[in-house]
Amino acid sequence: MSSFPVELEPALKTLIRAYGVGWSVTTVPTILALVVKSLLSKQNRLGAIQKAILLTLPQVLKKSITDNGFPLLVAGAFAGPKFLTYFMNKQKKKISQKSAIFWSSLISIWSIRRLFPNIKTLDLTFFVLVRALDVFAHRIYVSPKVRQAVPEWSLEYGNIAIFMLASTEIIFSWFYEPERLPRFVSLFFYMATL
Repeated sequence: MSSFPVELEPALKTLIRAYGVGWSVTTVPTILALVVKSLLSKQNRLGAIQKAILLTLPQVLKKSITDNGFPLLVAGAFAGPKFLTYFMNKQKKKISQKSAIFWSSLISIWSIRRLFPNIKTLDLTFFVLVRALDVFAHRIYVSPKVRQAVPEWSLEYGNIAIFMLASTEIIFSWFYEPERLPRFVSLFFYMATL
């Protein structure tokens, strides 16, 4: 019987934590909305609470696991580089940390699109795109050839430009197409405007 490799134990803990955070971010707002809606029910409050607990909550929990790819994406993006580096080292191939981050993010989004073909992908795409662009920007930043050819200020403020591009699309969607946003983003922006 083979045991789990000791080198991967921190990566496994990261995987579990990242999955938990991703699941919480996408599921807890739905559960809170369900609880608040049943508590604020004007007629037959006890019946509404029972219906929420016995009928609706199990459906929400099931869908949060079977139809929700975001937790897997977060887990793959954060723990994937360690697993990828480990398996590449087992095959006697070297891979840099930045390449591992890039490839694990790319593999994560590809896998999620295959496992959950009907999932809304705006949040997933931005998550992976911004992460990949950040890795790419850091690779460019350390290249001596690029540092000679590109103005220093553009390298220093590249992260800000990537953040602004992602935020612009999210804010545009918030005002003009809110149905494109996942519920947790809508809840976050709603709470921020209070």
